[in-house]
Amino acid sequence: MLAAPDRIGVASEVIRRTLDGRMKVAPDGTVRVNDRYLLVGRKGAARPDPAQAAWLYAQMVRWGQAPLAAEMLAAAKAVFRPDLYDAAIVTAEPTVSGEPADGIGAFAGPSFDPGAVAAHLDSWTIRRA
Repeated sequence: MLAAPDRIGVASEVIRRTLDGRMKVAPDGTVRVNDRYLLVGRKGAARPDPAQAAWLYAQMVRWGQAPLAAEMLAAAKAVFRPDLYDAAIVTAEPTVSGEPADGIGAFAGPSFDPGAVAAHLDSWTIRRA
């Protein structure tokens, strides 16, 4: 359905390959495989974690979109409710093995501690002044 001309309009093999995390990276057909490339509803990818909210808030502070304030950090973290998610999605294992220790696994920058947002921000040299 996604391959249809009125949708994405590319070959179904390209869509399947992308969804499976198999990206063609060179004209000779070389493929790079990464099972974490696109996590949609697998390995607990949709489960909210207050650490994720803290990281998003830290990025907003980093780029000058919000001030650094303990009460704003607490409010951001309170929005992500894994307890509600777990109650709605019955799962034998609510925590996921193999995930990054900091719960974020960002492609760049230091590991993230949601209890030390100021220290995380201080470690960046690139940010909005």
